[in-house]
Formats: sequence, C-alpha cells, structure tokens
Amino acid sequence: MFYIIIFINIFIFNAAYTQNYVDFNYKNFYNREFKLNEDISPCENFYDYVCSNENNKNILPQNKHSYVYSHEDAILEINNDRKNYINSILNRKDNSPRSEMIKNYYNSCISENARKLEEFELIDKYKNQLFKNNKNDLLIKIALDALNGHLYFFNIEESLNSENNKIKDIFFTYELPLKLKSIYSENNSMIEYENIIKLFLKNMNIKNYESMANYIIEFEKSIANIYPNEKNLNEIIMKDKKVNRDYLLNKFPNIYFKYILPKIPIEIKISIIPENAFLHLNLLLEKSTKEELQSLILWYKLSKGEIRYSFPDFYFQKENFKSKYFKNSNKENDIKDHCYLSTIKSFERNLDYELFHSYNKEIPYAKIYNLITDLKNTFKKNIYNNKWLSNSAKDHAINKINFIRFEIAKPENMKDWGLEPVLNLSTKKYLKNQMKILQNEFKLMINQINQNANSSKWLYSPLYTSAYYTTNLNKFFIPYGVLKSSILDQRLSDKLDYYSLSITIAHEMSHAFDGNGIEFDAYGNIHSWLSENEKLYLKKELDKMVLLFNTENNDGEITLDENIADLNGLKISYQNHFPENKKINNNEKRKFFIQYAKKWCGLETEDKYLKEIKKHSFLKLRVNFQMMLSEDFEKTFSCQVNQPMTLKNEQRLLLW
Repeated sequence: MFYIIIFINIFIFNAAYTQNYVDFNYKNFYNREFKLNEDISPCENFYDYVCSNENNKNILPQNKHSYVYSHEDAILEINNDRKNYINSILNRKDNSPRSEMIKNYYNSCISENARKLEEFELIDKYKNQLFKNNKNDLLIKIALDALNGHLYFFNIEESLNSENNKIKDIFFTYELPLKLKSIYSENNSMIEYENIIKLFLKNMNIKNYESMANYIIEFEKSIANIYPNEKNLNEIIMKDKKVNRDYLLNKFPNIYFKYILPKIPIEIKISIIPENAFLHLNLLLEKSTKEELQSLILWYKLSKGEIRYSFPDFYFQKENFKSKYFKNSNKENDIKDHCYLSTIKSFERNLDYELFHSYNKEIPYAKIYNLITDLKNTFKKNIYNNKWLSNSAKDHAINKINFIRFEIAKPENMKDWGLEPVLNLSTKKYLKNQMKILQNEFKLMINQINQNANSSKWLYSPLYTSAYYTTNLNKFFIPYGVLKSSILDQRLSDKLDYYSLSITIAHEMSHAFDGNGIEFDAYGNIHSWLSENEKLYLKKELDKMVLLFNTENNDGEITLDENIADLNGLKISYQNHFPENKKINNNEKRKFFIQYAKKWCGLETEDKYLKEIKKHSFLKLRVNFQMMLSEDFEKTFSCQVNQPMTLKNEQRLLLW
C-alpha cells in the first residue's frame, strides 16, 4: 500500500520489522493459563511473577524474533479465519467479483510447476530487455518502471502535509535493502550476503558474477555508511524539508526525475528522505558501468521474492540468511500456507471486508465511548493539576485532548475501508498478478494525489490486531481485531477486559504528548506550543527515562516515544479505575497491574540487531521498568525501598 503518514504509533512492535504472519501451525494459545509464579516476589521481578510460568511452556517460533501472546495469538486466530474463508470460495460458482479475484490469485499461486515456468519466462524476458540497452537506457528504464510500481532503489509514497493535513505530499524515500545500518559493517554477515548475490548472479549466467556481486555489496555498504541512524532519520522526517522540481532535476541527473515528475501534479509538494542517500545514489549511478548497472537491476528486480521454484538453491540460501539475521523467513511454509499468506498480504482489506460479516458478536460501543470519555477527563484533570506547564500550555494540551478523535471496530463507510481495486486476475500467472496489483496501487495513488485527503480512511484493516495513533490527524483507531482479543473474548472476565482495553486506549491518547506528538497541535498540524523553558524541563525528565531504558540491547532514545506512552497510559488508566476519592479493594488494584503485564507476556530474542530500529522496549523492560516508575505499583504491592521494582522518587518522572 503506497501510503505513509509521518508518524504512526502502533501499540506493539515496529511493524516494518516484525509484522510477518504467524505460522498457521502454532496453536498453543488455546491453552494459555497465565498462572502467577508464586516463587517469585512481584517486587523482585514483576514480569517473571506474571509471565514466567506461561513462557516456560512455550518455544519461540523459528521465524519470529518475538511472540507476544496477546498480539500474535490474535493474528493466528484471524489468519485461520481468513484461511477458512479462502477455502470456502475455491469451489463456489457464485462468488462476488471481489471473492473471485481472491480465488484467482490463490489458484495462480498454488501450482509449483506453473510458478517455475513463469519464473523462467520472467527471467528470460527481463534479461533480454536489459542486455540490449545501453547505460543511459537502463537509467531511463529505472525511472519509467517506477511509474508502474516497480521500484528498484527508492520508494515513491504519499504523505499528509504536515502543515495542512487535508492535502497530500509526495515522498521519495530510500531505505537500506537490509534495513539495518549496523549489519553492513559486520564482516561475517557481508560475506554471507555476498555469497547469496554470487549464487543469484551465477544462476542468471552473469559472466563476471563474482566481481559483480562484490560491486553490489560495495554499492550498498557505501550508502549504509552515510545513511542516518534511526534517531537522526526521525529528526529528518520531522523537519519535513520540501524540494523544488528544478533542484531534483539538476541535483540528481542520474536518477532521471524528468521522467517521473510530469506524472505528479505541479501543485504537489515533494520531499526526499534522506537527501544524503539520494546524493550518494546519484553519484554511484554516475560512476557505474553498463555491466554493473545490469547486475544491480537484476538483483533488485528479481531477488525480492520472485525466484522460488526456478532456483531453489538460491531461494533457501536467501531465506536461511533472513532467518539467521532477521527471524522473518518463510522457507518452512508449505505451498498451501505460502499461498494463504501471500493472498492475505495482497488482499487483506478485500478479504476482511468479505469475512467481517461472519463476526456477529455485538460490539458494546456505548461502553467503549464512555470509557474513552472517562479517560479523556482523567487526562485533562492531570493537565489541569500539572506543576510545570504554563496556563497557556495547559490550554493547548486540554484542547488537544478534547480534539483527539477515534474510530472503533471498523470504518463507518465503505469508502473508508481503502479497499484494493477489483482486478481481473489470471488463474495461472502468479507473478503477472503481483505486478498487476502493484501497478494498479501505484496508479491509484498518483491519480488521487491531488484530491483532498480522506481523514476517515483506515490505514489498516479492521481485523488488524494493534491499536494505532496518527500524529498528524490527532486520531487513534481501535480495530475489531483488538476488541476480538480483549472485550469480545469470552475467556476473560468483563472487568479484566476493560482494564486491558483502557490501558490500550490511554496509551494511544498519550502518543499525542510523546516526543513527536508535542510538535503537533489539536488539529494534527505542526505547531510547537511549549515554551523553551517547558521544553528544557521536559527534556530533563525524559533524559532520566532514556538513561533507565538504555541497556545493552535496548536503545532508550529510539524507544522513548513508546516508553512515554506506556508510562502515561498506565498512569491515566489506573487513575481512571481507582480514583483517589474512592475506596477500592487492593486486590482489584493488583489485578489491574497483572493485566498490564499479561499484555506483554511472550517470548523474544534480545537480538543485537533489533536495538538499531526497535521502537518498543523489550517485553521484560516494558513491564518491569514501568512498574519501577509507578509509585502506585509500589504502594499496591507494598514493595520496600531498595527492592528491584522500586525507584527513588527523584528517579521517577513527572510528565503529563
């Protein structure tokens, strides 16, 4: 989906890195018990007190670097529903056009022999096109292919304008092919990566495949060397620097923007992120030979997933590399599961639109709306009683809380689903279908770029299993997928359901006041409303949080916004359920904190590569460090000074 909003805060892990679909065969979630470990004191290690018994019964799936039960179990359940729906339409003669499209796509995927033949056809066709072109023609081809959704070196995406969220901008973005900057400086990983490229180019009958593989490695490493880290990249995005068209044409002649820009209406503003990567890319393209460029294009065109059955040795070596370093390989999926997942990924919204009517549980909208109102009022009370904000800043903050909008369960109107266009797809040409889908998505984006942004459009399907907040809409979404695993789950009590949901909602609302959120006003436009002194105070407090969450494998800077939302969300939710003027049994308060911890029970590997991009803290830190920061937790469990789950008051934060 070619759509980006400057900051989307999702109540789980970094989507770009972890949102692979769960193996259909991982079905332990029906037996979750979450028995407390009475051998561990909650004041010594609250995460292990709540989660260790459940964790000890499970094994982390090989294709995952983390498995958070509350999230991944829900994905698995919904994916099985999607799988069953796909099976139900395969032999039907009266499918809707939408279901027929889904059926045709799945059928095109399922034949290994047909896939193998099509892969060889695609390889031959593409090589014939490449090897008859000179270098200049190859550079032009890169630009022209981009207009059909075939992107080699950079992405073309739309974004809401940061100063007026009713209009859209175009972003040209470059991201590292391996996503992680640090992996390019590790000798062993680069040797393995180069061997994969060698095997690929050898299979493509490239004569100098070894030297060409080395060229591709050096090409990527040289860009990685100057590429900003995650924190600096976020700062670049926040600056939202626009460039004019003459600048693009004159500064990047080898990217051939002159073939791309005429397709973008003249009134649309343009950004390139990060600019230094584009400058370096332009220089590398200028220096490249025709042979080097041919190898580059072949690698970026055909190595991302098209080659599976034609050269299985390459496919498995590539997937083993992904499994080793990124924990997101699908090499062990059989052909059916592979095709189910490919169909879900390509048609998630259309599939869910057809499936949604089968979920007939009544949604308690009134209860949820009342809960949101109560949480907003609690939040506003905290702002009113705040000791470090000026009256002017308090007015802005309260106004922003008042204007936080939300959508619950599903879009109100069909146009807000963002459904993929219904296409006439082949039953035998899987790769052709994929190209057609990409091309149509891209054309739709370009054709609608100068239309007013639809602020009611959902960024994800209603069966998405994470809540999310959009900074430049000042709006959060609680999809049906979240409700299905919380307040609609009959295995949980009503009270525990609402503890869980209120924590989620309060977390999303708190993103309006995280490090990025405070730069936006009540209407979702960039407007800094804190004074310099208030910013200095806030930075001093947040530095304490960064220091606390800086561990060997956890970056306190990169995870800061999520840690802020966890801290403030937990506080607001607790205050809402247990107001000071109301006497409530202490056991109920304990259940609240236990329910918070249960949300983050799960298995994970503390992979050093994650530190570079992981926007959420590791599960144990996400629970234990938040308990340490909470005086309410300390009182509830009668923790004593110097026990691990306590902090001195001066180490705690006074935020919102």
